[in-house]
Amino acid sequence: MSAVEPASHLDPEGTPPRTTSLQKWLLGLLLLWALAVRVLFSWPDPTMNRLWDERYNAGNVAAILALDQWRPVRTHYPTLSYLPHAATLKVYETARSLPSLSSLPTTFGIAPDGRPYLTRIAVRVARLIQTLLGTASLFVVFLIGRRLFGPWVGLGAAFLLAVAPWHMRQSGVFKPDVMLVLTAVLTLYAILSARRSESLRGYAIAGAMVGATAAAKWNGAALALPLLVAIAMGSVRDIGSLVRRTAAAAAGGAGALLLLNPWLVLAPEMYRRHLGSTVSHYRERLAEVGAGLFDQPLNAVTSLAGSVYFSPVLGACGLLGLGWMLLLALRARRDVRGRLPGELGGARAADALVLGVFFGGYVASLWVVTRYPKPPNWLIVAPVVALTGAWFLGKLVSAARALPQRRLTIVSLAVLAGGAGLAGLDKVRFVHTAVYEENVPLTSAEAARTAGRPKPLRGRTFMTELPLGIQDFDPRIWNGNYVTTLIRTDSIAAESRSEREAADILLFPASRLEPDQDSVYRELAAARPSVTVQRFDPKLFRLRGDPVVLARRPFEALGPPAPTAFARTGEGLYEVDPAALHPGTDAPSAGPGLVSLEIAVRSPSPDTVEISVEVDGNPLPCRHTQRGRERRRCLTQRFDVPESPIRILVEPAREVIDVTTFRWRRPA
Repeated sequence: MSAVEPASHLDPEGTPPRTTSLQKWLLGLLLLWALAVRVLFSWPDPTMNRLWDERYNAGNVAAILALDQWRPVRTHYPTLSYLPHAATLKVYETARSLPSLSSLPTTFGIAPDGRPYLTRIAVRVARLIQTLLGTASLFVVFLIGRRLFGPWVGLGAAFLLAVAPWHMRQSGVFKPDVMLVLTAVLTLYAILSARRSESLRGYAIAGAMVGATAAAKWNGAALALPLLVAIAMGSVRDIGSLVRRTAAAAAGGAGALLLLNPWLVLAPEMYRRHLGSTVSHYRERLAEVGAGLFDQPLNAVTSLAGSVYFSPVLGACGLLGLGWMLLLALRARRDVRGRLPGELGGARAADALVLGVFFGGYVASLWVVTRYPKPPNWLIVAPVVALTGAWFLGKLVSAARALPQRRLTIVSLAVLAGGAGLAGLDKVRFVHTAVYEENVPLTSAEAARTAGRPKPLRGRTFMTELPLGIQDFDPRIWNGNYVTTLIRTDSIAAESRSEREAADILLFPASRLEPDQDSVYRELAAARPSVTVQRFDPKLFRLRGDPVVLARRPFEALGPPAPTAFARTGEGLYEVDPAALHPGTDAPSAGPGLVSLEIAVRSPSPDTVEISVEVDGNPLPCRHTQRGRERRRCLTQRFDVPESPIRILVEPAREVIDVTTFRWRRPA
């Protein structure tokens, strides 16, 4: 037990360093700015179409609101990552039950398949809570920095974390990462406090915070390592004390984790199933990227010193600061309770070791669990890099001010201000740009949304020269069963005339209409009864990017897609009788039309599967629309019903499990 007991078990020093009015104003402005940009970033598209992973927590919250079912529907993420959001919305729904408030909009609905879902207002509330959690984590980082190194370092650390793009992004989406960061920095605060107080209660609180961090996201359990190191540094010569403190921390951690996730015991099969799918996904991605043995820790360094987090200058300051701090702590290894060499504030050598194990222990733990390198995994250690980066910059400023010649001091400070200041301003600009780009769509994305409004889109073909986002033609966006055929080409004019005429949508830059370009584009954009042409130009705060042209052909579907009989004629060879392509007696009669085929193949391996189609002896492209783990689908272009059987060849030989026919009316 230390000679002086601090005033609070969550207060590392008892009496914080004095914060001036200027520092308070700067902190307030920083937090208000950080909250504002995060709210603006969270605002667009309040649906589950913005980010796929949002629907995991959204499904659990919707089940609580609609069915009063607190048992998780999906256990990919632990309960603390969505409980505050669910509790807030549940209170709102309870208030709505009052007669005077019954006219307020609801936060959930029931889909036709019986599944509950969150409405737009609920998604916005959930994301706004995320922005508050992200801003709160900045304040806790300031508190830690102020306790250890003084208010200016605390301010600098909060600023560095506030302008880290990935922290800003995760503060605006309904995922567990920002809750993980908040609980992680609270855990760090509690560990530093317990290390000073050396009380069982302090270690129990720190253990409970580790459990809460794991209850926010599973990889938070790695923070048990810095807690164990803190216990060992205070009890290395007293085995009894070591056992008692470890037991207190373990009881606190297990209690918090099970209190927040009782289904770990009540329904462990859910966690095995869902976490097993995540592990399988990581293994598949690892096999795809072919990561080497040391790619994981190398990815931590390059990500934190890259544009995703702090930039090369600021990231290098953080990593160098962490290394320097550890060297200073190792110099004082015989007196880990003493002050960190060269520090006049509250930092101890033990604090530097805790920060080092917080960072290195997490990297090592993740390295042991998986070798798949993924930049988002390092958000939990970003606060430590922000703290050590601000401390390192402060040391450089102190060193410059201590130079013997005034001219050298001025030059050194100017270089520091230019390097670090410009890097910080560049990150601020990056954050503002990201917020603007999130709220103002690209002309190509707006054209894609316009093209996708007629539903359903299954069976249709889009041909584009523009790079579209991964979700622009995603079935989750278009509410179809399968994604449309997306033909990405450098030149629509270079594609065959038959494919151009069979496409529903043609999207290309407006610059293609210039006189020096191929005349095909001017023909496509010419006014014709069978084609609708729209031009999308950039407008401030409305659209951004280059002007684009969207040409649409009104191919009308004749009835729903119909399953079609087929026969196996050899190894990987199949035939479709042309008589099966004609409409049945219940189908609408529209005279001669066009047909297209969607072919599904079972493929238990991730190997490439080629599907080719032959119609009346002519090869026909079959574009992939689905590349799942167990099946592949492709869609042919539209063609006239042939007289001879249609031949399907699958290489390597795979089983065709389904053929679907789409019938279309020719445009007038």
